[in-house]
Amino acid sequence: MAILKILVVENQQIINTGGFMRKKLLVYLMIGLLLILLIGCASDEKSIDEASNQVDVAVEAEPSYTYTYEDVTIELDAEAEPLLTQLGEENSYFESESCAFPGLDKIYTYPGIEIQTYEQDGVDHIISIGFLDDTIATNEGIRLFDSLSKVEEVYGDDYTEASGLYTYRKGNTTLSFLVKDDEVISIEYSLIVSETD
Repeated sequence: MAILKILVVENQQIINTGGFMRKKLLVYLMIGLLLILLIGCASDEKSIDEASNQVDVAVEAEPSYTYTYEDVTIELDAEAEPLLTQLGEENSYFESESCAFPGLDKIYTYPGIEIQTYEQDGVDHIISIGFLDDTIATNEGIRLFDSLSKVEEVYGDDYTEASGLYTYRKGNTTLSFLVKDDEVISIEYSLIVSETD
């Protein structure tokens, strides 16, 4: 019985000491977890900042096609209203429900070009610029009815071709020439739109 009492007393002390140790261990664990969380949050913020800087740099460094019409530089995906205001009244206007985006597709026709917009969050953006006749040229001087060899001389041979459509890509934009019988019959600047946009 005396041995049992000694064991009980020793176990009681171990249990009592164990309770204190558990509290101490719990405090250390909580402090450790708090430090890990704080360090984790700090490194996440740094990663977000680093990612933001990389995205900013990538956006700034990635060129895209623009077109200058009557001293107005038109950037694809830019808000349409300020550009259209600068261009003045259009010759004609057409709108229809978009089959690709929520809202309306709108087409503004000016002498020699057609500007198409799409709506995103209630704001119209430029999606394409199409040439209507040979009175205008690309910024580099290519017009409708020029030869394919002239296009290649000006833009090079880094294009994709499908059924006579020669497409040059720059950033998130394309410049396409439809060629038939070695003659350019269509020119269009377009925004590349991904399925997630």
